[in-house]
Amino acid sequence: MAIQFNCPGCRQPVEVDDEWAGEHVTCPFCQRVVTAPAESTITTLQNDLPPTARRLSPSGPGGMVATGTAATPRYNRLAAVGFGLSLAAIFLLILGQIMLQFVVDEMGKNPTFEEQQKKTMELYNDPESAGRMLLGLGSLGLSFVCWLAGVIVSAIAATRKDLPGHRLAIAGITCSILIPLLFCAGLLFG
Repeated sequence: MAIQFNCPGCRQPVEVDDEWAGEHVTCPFCQRVVTAPAESTITTLQNDLPPTARRLSPSGPGGMVATGTAATPRYNRLAAVGFGLSLAAIFLLILGQIMLQFVVDEMGKNPTFEEQQKKTMELYNDPESAGRMLLGLGSLGLSFVCWLAGVIVSAIAATRKDLPGHRLAIAGITCSILIPLLFCAGLLFG
């Protein structure tokens, strides 16, 4: 018969064999060394324990080993953040290119350097055009920051194969690859 109790440190349910009653055991959740009680303090049967409960059993000279299942996160939060950052970068890139395209359209086709300088000064003096320029350049800058953060976070999440959401991390990396392509397409065809 096993002894079931809640760890006093993290309150997670732990189960040990009877032979460990009164002995020091390590909680498999918080790694705190606790004394196993002489009797079970949890009145439910082993099958009624939540999936976070782990059973401790002797493993020979090495001491205790956790067996059973532990609660695994439903998804990899890093993967979700990386994917979200990549999508935000795509949105900001498109917004920035649209805003700057308005400014380029106001410049006209193939202006000379002098015409370009004159028109730029006129645009800076026009509050609506200046706002479009600021919004466009700000969106492109923020897009770069989101892109870089998305690549880094998605790459870290992709290495965490022990957590669910590995495919979401790969999707974040794929979206991050699309961003430079979209930027170049905007420059070529915009």
